Amino acid sequence: MNTDTNYIIFTTIAQARVILRGLAIAVVIAVAALTAVAQNRTAGSGSANPVPLDGDGLDFGKIEGTWLITIDSGPGVPLFKGIHTYAAGGGMTETNQTDKQPPQQTTGQGSWAKLGPNVFGYTFIAFQYDANGVAVSTLKVRDILRMNSRDTFTGHGEVLICDTNVENCFSVGFATDHGVRLEVEAPDTPK
Repeated sequence: MNTDTNYIIFTTIAQARVILRGLAIAVVIAVAALTAVAQNRTAGSGSANPVPLDGDGLDFGKIEGTWLITIDSGPGVPLFKGIHTYAAGGGMTETNQTDKQPPQQTTGQGSWAKLGPNVFGYTFIAFQYDANGVAVSTLKVRDILRMNSRDTFTGHGEVLICDTNVENCFSVGFATDHGVRLEVEAPDTPK
Protein backbone atom coordinates (compact mmCIF):
# COMPACT_ATOMS: atom_id res chain seq x y z
CA MET A 1 0.00 0.00 0.00
CA ASN A 2 1.18 3.50 -0.63
CA THR A 3 1.45 6.28 1.91
CA ASP A 4 -1.78 7.98 0.77
CA THR A 5 -3.78 4.77 1.24
CA ASN A 6 -2.32 4.23 4.73
CA TYR A 7 -3.19 7.83 5.66
CA ILE A 8 -6.80 7.40 4.43
CA ILE A 9 -7.24 4.14 6.36
CA PHE A 10 -5.69 5.63 9.52
CA THR A 11 -7.85 8.77 9.21
CA THR A 12 -11.02 6.70 8.64
CA ILE A 13 -10.29 4.49 11.68
CA ALA A 14 -9.52 7.53 13.83
CA GLN A 15 -12.76 9.22 12.73
CA ALA A 16 -14.72 6.05 13.42
CA ARG A 17 -13.28 5.89 16.95
CA VAL A 18 -14.26 9.51 17.58
CA ILE A 19 -17.78 8.83 16.30
CA LEU A 20 -18.13 5.66 18.40
CA ARG A 21 -16.81 7.46 21.50
CA GLY A 22 -19.36 10.24 20.90
CA LEU A 23 -22.17 7.69 20.47
CA ALA A 24 -21.17 5.91 23.67
CA ILE A 25 -21.27 9.20 25.58
CA ALA A 26 -24.67 10.03 24.04
CA VAL A 27 -26.04 6.62 25.09
CA VAL A 28 -24.80 7.09 28.68
CA ILE A 29 -26.40 10.56 28.82
CA ALA A 30 -29.67 9.25 27.35
CA VAL A 31 -29.85 6.36 29.84
CA ALA A 32 -29.14 8.73 32.73
CA ALA A 33 -31.82 11.16 31.51
CA LEU A 34 -34.41 8.39 31.06
CA THR A 35 -33.62 7.03 34.53
CA ALA A 36 -34.07 10.49 36.03
CA VAL A 37 -37.37 10.97 34.18
CA ALA A 38 -38.62 7.57 35.35
CA GLN A 39 -37.67 8.35 38.94
CA ASN A 40 -39.42 11.74 38.78
CA ARG A 41 -42.56 10.22 37.24
CA THR A 42 -42.87 7.68 40.02
CA ALA A 43 -41.66 9.84 42.91
CA GLY A 44 -43.87 9.92 45.94
CA SER A 45 -45.80 6.76 45.18
CA GLY A 46 -44.35 5.00 48.23
CA SER A 47 -44.65 1.64 46.47
CA ALA A 48 -41.88 -0.88 45.95
CA ASN A 49 -43.21 -1.20 42.36
CA PRO A 50 -44.41 2.32 41.60
CA VAL A 51 -46.92 2.92 38.83
CA PRO A 52 -45.65 5.52 36.34
CA LEU A 53 -47.57 8.75 36.15
CA ASP A 54 -48.83 10.58 33.12
CA GLY A 55 -50.13 14.13 32.83
CA ASP A 56 -53.57 13.11 34.12
CA GLY A 57 -52.56 10.86 37.00
CA LEU A 58 -51.92 7.16 37.31
CA ASP A 59 -51.30 4.82 34.44
CA PHE A 60 -54.20 2.36 34.81
CA GLY A 61 -52.14 -0.52 33.55
CA LYS A 62 -52.95 -3.20 31.07
CA ILE A 63 -55.72 -3.54 28.53
CA GLU A 64 -55.37 -7.32 28.30
CA GLY A 65 -58.66 -9.07 28.91
CA THR A 66 -62.20 -9.01 27.56
CA TRP A 67 -64.28 -5.86 27.33
CA LEU A 68 -67.98 -5.18 26.68
CA ILE A 69 -68.11 -2.31 24.21
CA THR A 70 -70.90 0.14 23.38
CA ILE A 71 -70.42 1.55 19.87
CA ASP A 72 -71.90 4.89 18.80
CA SER A 73 -71.65 5.37 15.03
CA GLY A 74 -73.37 8.77 15.11
CA PRO A 75 -76.78 10.27 14.44
CA GLY A 76 -79.35 7.97 12.88
CA VAL A 77 -77.50 4.77 13.78
CA PRO A 78 -78.66 2.83 16.86
CA LEU A 79 -76.06 2.09 19.54
CA PHE A 80 -74.88 -1.52 19.50
CA LYS A 81 -72.72 -3.79 21.65
CA GLY A 82 -69.47 -5.52 20.85
CA ILE A 83 -66.95 -7.72 22.62
CA HIS A 84 -63.21 -7.11 22.33
CA THR A 85 -60.53 -9.40 23.70
CA TYR A 86 -56.99 -8.02 23.95
CA ALA A 87 -54.35 -10.75 24.33
CA ALA A 88 -50.87 -10.38 25.78
CA GLY A 89 -48.44 -9.86 22.93
CA GLY A 90 -50.69 -7.58 20.87
CA GLY A 91 -53.38 -9.78 19.30
CA MET A 92 -57.09 -8.99 19.51
CA THR A 93 -60.47 -10.36 18.48
CA GLU A 94 -63.74 -8.51 18.01
CA THR A 95 -67.34 -9.44 17.49
CA ASN A 96 -70.50 -7.33 17.67
CA GLN A 97 -74.27 -7.42 17.39
CA THR A 98 -74.22 -6.42 13.71
CA ASP A 99 -71.97 -9.27 12.47
CA LYS A 100 -74.92 -11.30 11.11
CA GLN A 101 -76.68 -8.40 9.40
CA PRO A 102 -76.06 -8.00 5.65
CA PRO A 103 -73.29 -8.06 4.72
CA GLN A 104 -72.43 -10.81 7.17
CA GLN A 105 -68.90 -10.73 8.52
CA THR A 106 -66.37 -12.89 10.27
CA THR A 107 -65.09 -12.22 13.75
CA GLY A 108 -62.67 -9.32 13.55
CA GLN A 109 -59.03 -10.07 14.19
CA GLY A 110 -56.23 -7.58 14.61
CA SER A 111 -53.42 -6.08 16.59
CA TRP A 112 -53.16 -3.60 19.45
CA ALA A 113 -50.29 -1.60 20.95
CA LYS A 114 -49.77 0.66 23.95
CA LEU A 115 -49.11 4.14 22.60
CA GLY A 116 -48.51 5.90 25.92
CA PRO A 117 -49.75 6.02 29.50
CA ASN A 118 -53.43 5.05 29.40
CA VAL A 119 -53.49 5.20 25.57
CA PHE A 120 -53.81 2.19 23.27
CA GLY A 121 -54.39 1.79 19.57
CA TYR A 122 -55.78 -1.10 17.57
CA THR A 123 -56.59 -2.11 14.03
CA PHE A 124 -58.75 -5.09 13.12
CA ILE A 125 -60.22 -6.51 9.95
CA ALA A 126 -63.26 -8.72 9.29
CA PHE A 127 -64.19 -10.31 5.98
CA GLN A 128 -67.69 -9.54 4.69
CA TYR A 129 -69.94 -11.87 2.64
CA ASP A 130 -73.17 -11.53 0.69
CA ALA A 131 -76.25 -13.71 1.31
CA ASN A 132 -74.76 -16.46 -0.91
CA GLY A 133 -71.54 -16.63 1.12
CA VAL A 134 -69.43 -14.88 -1.52
CA ALA A 135 -66.71 -12.58 -0.18
CA VAL A 136 -67.60 -9.02 -1.16
CA SER A 137 -65.45 -6.70 0.97
CA THR A 138 -63.37 -6.29 4.12
CA LEU A 139 -64.22 -4.15 7.12
CA LYS A 140 -61.24 -2.39 8.70
CA VAL A 141 -61.45 -0.44 11.96
CA ARG A 142 -58.67 1.76 13.38
CA ASP A 143 -59.17 3.11 16.90
CA ILE A 144 -57.40 4.97 19.68
CA LEU A 145 -58.50 4.17 23.26
CA ARG A 146 -57.91 6.15 26.43
CA MET A 147 -58.35 4.30 29.70
CA ASN A 148 -60.46 6.30 32.15
CA SER A 149 -59.86 3.81 34.98
CA ARG A 150 -58.56 0.26 35.35
CA ASP A 151 -61.94 -1.03 34.12
CA THR A 152 -63.22 1.56 31.60
CA PHE A 153 -62.06 3.23 28.42
CA THR A 154 -63.34 5.60 25.75
CA GLY A 155 -62.20 5.42 22.16
CA HIS A 156 -62.61 7.12 18.83
CA GLY A 157 -62.01 5.35 15.56
CA GLU A 158 -62.45 5.26 11.84
CA VAL A 159 -64.40 2.62 9.91
CA LEU A 160 -63.17 1.69 6.44
CA ILE A 161 -64.37 -0.65 3.71
CA CYS A 162 -61.70 -2.38 1.62
CA ASP A 163 -61.78 -4.84 -1.23
CA THR A 164 -61.46 -8.58 -0.57
CA ASN A 165 -57.64 -8.27 -0.65
CA VAL A 166 -57.74 -5.65 2.15
CA GLU A 167 -56.64 -3.00 -0.36
CA ASN A 168 -58.30 0.07 -1.89
CA CYS A 169 -59.78 1.11 1.45
CA PHE A 170 -62.04 4.12 1.88
CA SER A 171 -63.48 5.70 5.00
CA VAL A 172 -67.20 5.27 5.62
CA GLY A 173 -67.35 7.09 8.93
CA PHE A 174 -66.24 7.40 12.50
CA ALA A 175 -67.42 5.87 15.76
CA THR A 176 -67.01 6.39 19.47
CA ASP A 177 -66.73 3.38 21.72
CA HIS A 178 -67.00 2.93 25.46
CA GLY A 179 -65.55 -0.17 27.06
CA VAL A 180 -66.15 -1.84 30.41
CA ARG A 181 -63.88 -4.68 31.50
CA LEU A 182 -65.65 -8.03 31.79
CA GLU A 183 -64.86 -9.42 35.24
CA VAL A 184 -65.06 -12.99 36.47
CA GLU A 185 -68.32 -13.59 38.33
CA ALA A 186 -68.96 -16.43 40.73
CA PRO A 187 -72.09 -18.46 39.97
CA ASP A 188 -74.98 -18.54 42.39
CA THR A 189 -74.85 -21.53 44.67
CA PRO A 190 -77.76 -23.98 44.56
CA LYS A 191 -80.12 -23.74 47.51
